[in-house]
Amino acid sequence: MDLRNSLFPLGEFGQIFDYLCQAEILAERIGDQLRLGWISFYRAAQFWLAGEPGRALEPGHRALAVAQARGDFALQVVAKLRLGQAYLSLGDYARASECFRENIQSLEGELIRERFGEAWLPSVLSRVWLVHVLTARGEFAEGIATAQEGLRIAETVDQPLTLIGAYRGLGYLSLCQGDLSEAICFLERSRELCRTWNIRHFIAGIAAYLGYAYVLSGRLADGLPLLEQGVEHGSSTGDRSGHTGHLIDLSDAYRLANRTEDAVRSANQALDLIRDQKRPTHQARALRTLGEIASHRDPPDAENAEASYRQALVLAGELGMRPLVAHCHLGLGKLYGRTGKRQEAREHLTTAAAMYREMDMRSWLEQAEAQVIRL
Repeated sequence: MDLRNSLFPLGEFGQIFDYLCQAEILAERIGDQLRLGWISFYRAAQFWLAGEPGRALEPGHRALAVAQARGDFALQVVAKLRLGQAYLSLGDYARASECFRENIQSLEGELIRERFGEAWLPSVLSRVWLVHVLTARGEFAEGIATAQEGLRIAETVDQPLTLIGAYRGLGYLSLCQGDLSEAICFLERSRELCRTWNIRHFIAGIAAYLGYAYVLSGRLADGLPLLEQGVEHGSSTGDRSGHTGHLIDLSDAYRLANRTEDAVRSANQALDLIRDQKRPTHQARALRTLGEIASHRDPPDAENAEASYRQALVLAGELGMRPLVAHCHLGLGKLYGRTGKRQEAREHLTTAAAMYREMDMRSWLEQAEAQVIRL
């Protein structure tokens, strides 16, 4: 079990699984229920890393039940962290938020500096992943405050993995909010720490976010290779926790680079994975990306673009993904503007602008307002 914590930052997931199987046999042989609870927790982590969050729930809840029955506070903390990640991946933001917030509330005083057998501080990682929930919902003000609080804790401890996670969380939020200069600053810092401490496991994922930030800021030549490396890393190492999301970002990057067929291929690859993984949040994002691709063809493929946007809009609305809902309205507004449907265009652009204003997504608000002026 200790070998698992050493191998995890190195990305040696195959070895981790083998050691967990050996540990489980030994624990069952001597009837050690507490260690079996910890092994269930590690199995939940493995399923989440493999991009199968649905399969992480049963061992995660089993670990939590053992922790509560045995009074093992450490196991309770880490089990809630993993369950929160699984619920987040499945789009159940309410349950994910509950898991992360319970950890944050229980880890006070000196407990914020405890690792509980993990390679990082759960007090900080619970905040980092709560930031993902808040970002998906468009609650950026609370997200920024939560991310900054996590960074302050990480800096007082000065533990590499925790600092890397804290900077990555701030970078991810800034990227989604549209503050690309801030996103690049935080993500470059996170990647620099990975290189300094030789934390191989996180470099490619952080580089993928950084690459997308570069692409959106106009640095296609810098960004595309980083995104491609991030996608390849997920395929080669078995860490698929962020693989589908990076594929969707890569598809959008190919579109911006006028590589339309590559964009379609990457988006369809993402949708194939989503069907197996049952991840509705990624499905909504992939559908919106397909809408963008069809909308920007010359001439626009209006029928397919509208269908993709509207499917994404419905799904994102059901999940409470307000930024994505606004993006779909913006996409539909642009599409209708290009195809001469001025009234429909104005309605969707006005809605998008109002949502961006409410969420303080300033760069996106500027885009929506510029489109209204063009009408």
